[in-house]
Amino acid sequence: MLGGGILGCLTALQCARRGIGVVLVDQEASLWSRASLANEGKVHLGLVYALGSAETQQSMLRDAVRFGPLVDEAFGEPVDWPRISTEGFAYIVMPESARTAPQLALTYQSINDDYLGLGRPAYLGEHLESVVDLDPTTDEASGLLSFHTFERAVDPITLRALALAAISRRPEITVRCATTATSIESKGDHALTTVRGAEGESTVRSMCVIDCRWESQGMGVAGYRAPRRNIRVKAAVRAQTAHPVITATLVAGPFGDIVQHRDYVYLSWYPAARLHHEFTPAASGAAHDALAGAASTDVINAQLRALAQHRWIPDDITAIEGTGGFIVGEGPTDIDDPHSELHNRAASRVLRHDRVILPLSLKFTSAPVAASTAAELAHEIVRDR
Repeated sequence: MLGGGILGCLTALQCARRGIGVVLVDQEASLWSRASLANEGKVHLGLVYALGSAETQQSMLRDAVRFGPLVDEAFGEPVDWPRISTEGFAYIVMPESARTAPQLALTYQSINDDYLGLGRPAYLGEHLESVVDLDPTTDEASGLLSFHTFERAVDPITLRALALAAISRRPEITVRCATTATSIESKGDHALTTVRGAEGESTVRSMCVIDCRWESQGMGVAGYRAPRRNIRVKAAVRAQTAHPVITATLVAGPFGDIVQHRDYVYLSWYPAARLHHEFTPAASGAAHDALAGAASTDVINAQLRALAQHRWIPDDITAIEGTGGFIVGEGPTDIDDPHSELHNRAASRVLRHDRVILPLSLKFTSAPVAASTAAELAHEIVRDR
């Protein structure tokens, strides 16, 4: 198993549930320490994809309602979702938005209808009457129109701790951190993965390899040509304040998030948070260099200043840290292009290349579904040996 973010951790746990032994390899010093940790933890119901297709909105909605049950299943015990979840997001319509409030209401009505059509399944432990209120109100701080939604975020820091505890309870999972996979080759009835760590280079033999790497998935796999992908470096700020802030998403351009978690506030203003953008099979050296700048004072302050201008954050807010990660999507243009492919996200799915399984999940929301599907395919391969 390559890659130890949310996708890799959940896939390893789902494999262990099926009695499959797993060697979980990650290049970082600890699991779930990069993009999976640096995001706001939103479990998308499809609302942010108002510029995208109905298929995108529906696939996000379906993955969102399966998020909680599949994570519970992977952990082997139920998560107290209300304890680690935020209040519902306000969707605030920015003056430069590519969609007017009436246009957004039409899209949101469709998402509400889709949710009802699914039979109102539980979302993070709660059966909703609807996904979003269709009558916008006025946001008190900024004076902008705002839709009240029941979409929530889960704290990725707490969820990570629960995942690592679950992994520690599974003897089927061996973790090898600070280790990089350099090549993967299918050899008839098995696969060979060459890895490099502190003790040098070694080879891991397995029935199959599940490649859950984020910004470099498919690289080094013999005979597989990794597709070019939209790779961006996005910064964010974790902060503290004595005055709880609104939990909101700013739509539909310029984008941003303000998320009040239990112990901290997550802040991101995309015009200032976007540090790098490229269209390539794997993140370049320049992208990695840009990521190192996410914690800089200039990047932190630029985001705080922009959000403060709209009075969404108080004067006493104090930055704890700047953080950042790679965002991976499709198509060459960024989200400021209304026709960008980033406004469409294909449903989570899994590809197979010989003995290599590639779970395709471009959002935090879709990771549990992709993990379960990948583990089931691995189980079929092992069972049929």
